[in-house]
Amino acid sequence: MLEELLLVGLAAWRLALLVTSEPGPFDLLVRLRRLAGVPAVGEVEGFLPTLFSCILCASAYTTAGMFALYELAGPIYVLPLAAWGLAVLVDRLNRAY
Repeated sequence: MLEELLLVGLAAWRLALLVTSEPGPFDLLVRLRRLAGVPAVGEVEGFLPTLFSCILCASAYTTAGMFALYELAGPIYVLPLAAWGLAVLVDRLNRAY
């Protein structure tokens, strides 16, 4: 149970971080955030702009999605995202020290 929680949690965090604060390849996620109504600077208002700009909000939905994917398809689809999340987490911890 703990392994599943860590696997799904890391995958959900990675996806939420990607959607809310990273540009992605060819700035694809920047464009997606603009389409969702996230301004380049300033206040964010509305459901979609908040979802695409707040990691706490996005993580609630990505966690639900990752748990559903894990239950329906097994760990094979969640594991790569979790490994990616772990790599990013280790990098961030390494940069902090």
